[in-house]
Amino acid sequence: MTTDHHTRTVQPPADAAPFRPADAANPCTHGTPCPTCGERLSLTRAQRRLLTLDAYGLTVHEMASRYTPPVSTSWVHGQLTEIAERLGATTRAHAVDIACRAGLLRPRAGTRPTATLTPLQTYVVLSLARGNTREQTRTLLEIGPARFTTALRDVHERLGLGQGQRRTRLMLYLLHSEKALPSSNPCRCRPDEPLPPLKGSGVLLRPSPRPPTVRGRPCPRCGSRARLTVEHRDVLELMARGLTDQEIAGHLGSGAFATRTTAAVRHSLGARNRAQAVDLGYRHGFLAPPDPLPEPLTVTDPDTRAALARIAAGWTIHRTAASIGLTRQGLLRRLSHIHEHFGTTGEQKTIQALYLLHALGGVLPDEHPCPCPP
Repeated sequence: MTTDHHTRTVQPPADAAPFRPADAANPCTHGTPCPTCGERLSLTRAQRRLLTLDAYGLTVHEMASRYTPPVSTSWVHGQLTEIAERLGATTRAHAVDIACRAGLLRPRAGTRPTATLTPLQTYVVLSLARGNTREQTRTLLEIGPARFTTALRDVHERLGLGQGQRRTRLMLYLLHSEKALPSSNPCRCRPDEPLPPLKGSGVLLRPSPRPPTVRGRPCPRCGSRARLTVEHRDVLELMARGLTDQEIAGHLGSGAFATRTTAAVRHSLGARNRAQAVDLGYRHGFLAPPDPLPEPLTVTDPDTRAALARIAAGWTIHRTAASIGLTRQGLLRRLSHIHEHFGTTGEQKTIQALYLLHALGGVLPDEHPCPCPP
């Protein structure tokens, strides 16, 4: 293989600037349908634009500064986590690979014809594309750090990437644009086949295992269906029952892991807090009504109904109380009859009450929360 030592600076196109977080019109973009089951992966338009920036190798700080006004890096991290969850990806590079194969990322215009990669370079690139870390790749291929680094450096040099742009995500995106990587649809019904053993090694290079997922009910307008891993769905059910992080940790076995998991559930659903996560989870169809159902409850006061809807939409208790002219304690007193009716107690009792109100119906909005325009 001839190494191209000419370096270039690859920048995202001008129309890849992301939308502001407050954009209301944010329709879904669908990928190509799976030839086996017909399923189509989908991202919102803003998510696809953010993923385009990630595919060009921008850092989280660089992506955050492109918003007007700029957003926090934690918000960008949350959006990238949600994108990975929707695509079933284990790493950011894996998300770029899946999006390219699913038709959610357009190939870069003006790419040069590709040269043939050596077998070792092919295996290194495909292993990273399948969600394996660099350490896992070296272990799978039974090669040392020096040989791995040399193979990866040669691919970067062939693509003309300088030292400042040698990121795996950009490398995969350019190779996909040059049609140098497999383009089969990444649907879960058609798992990636393991590669044959590399010469001199008896190890099969298998794709990084994806966690099992469940899908919500389809949007009646665009047909898209949100996804959660089975573990995240189970955690959401515990959150709907009003369990705290400490109590959830008793089920999962680790307090720190429980905190990270509840945060991941919120990010996957695009929720600001637990109350909104439970609300969106029920409307997406991830939560089933309790059995047996609680006794019916009628909420006639318009201020109380408005307050419940705002809490379910992610408003804080303080902000909700101010919006209807009450203090925080005044709002809690107004909601006390709901807790007495359901028998909900504890610091998460309001979240549990929202779940039970959803199950009874007639108080909280129940339309599908897909961001596509009505």
